[in-house]
Amino acid sequence: MVLMDIRMPGVNGIECTARLKRVMPRVKTIMMTGMPDADSMQKSLDAGAEGYLTKPVAADQCLAMLRFAFKGPARDCSPLSQRDNEVMSYLEEGLLYKEIADKMGISYSAVHKHQHRIFLKLRVSNRAEAIRSRRAAGGG
Repeated sequence: MVLMDIRMPGVNGIECTARLKRVMPRVKTIMMTGMPDADSMQKSLDAGAEGYLTKPVAADQCLAMLRFAFKGPARDCSPLSQRDNEVMSYLEEGLLYKEIADKMGISYSAVHKHQHRIFLKLRVSNRAEAIRSRRAAGGG
């Protein structure tokens, strides 16, 4: 868990968050700032932050954001499309991309693109993490 200030010397918090997410995709980051604006909020979320707090921050606000960052949105709101879920089901069965492509009637590269998009949406870096994440969210 990282509480990241947006304004920092050198690299700003938004860029630091983006870099951190590339090397540690599962890290939870909450942005903090004393000068809120919609552009910074959107850039923070685009960089991978789970949330955004405006200083001064009350303790209950901070705790609520921490809970949200670890639990995420409601479990019935899957970030995966129906097609992504179908690919995930086959990945969970241990099928190879070629086998999934044959079963779904799509190309090998289409399966790879779905897998890549799934990893991005779930913020994971491999099949095992994707399966654990999906199961933890009640999707499998």
